[in-house]
Amino acid sequence: MTNPGTSYTLTLNAGEADHLVRLVSIGQLAVAEYDRSGRAPLSRPVDAAHMLDHLKALKLAPSIDPPMQALAAWAQAQRKG
Repeated sequence: MTNPGTSYTLTLNAGEADHLVRLVSIGQLAVAEYDRSGRAPLSRPVDAAHMLDHLKALKLAPSIDPPMQALAAWAQAQRKG
């Protein structure tokens, strides 16, 4: 596991940024479903332990909402302009 203070640079074009925003949104929906029902929405039971480890890690991590909102706004501006 990396240090929480570590950051990375990722160069994306508008399409890649849009795709990343959509993937993260799907993940956030899965986390919300887990928070609501206590069950992770999985297609295979084998994935459950792995998913639960990730959900626990996400609870301890800083929020990614502000940078993802900024990325979504940038991607939307690129589509318009």
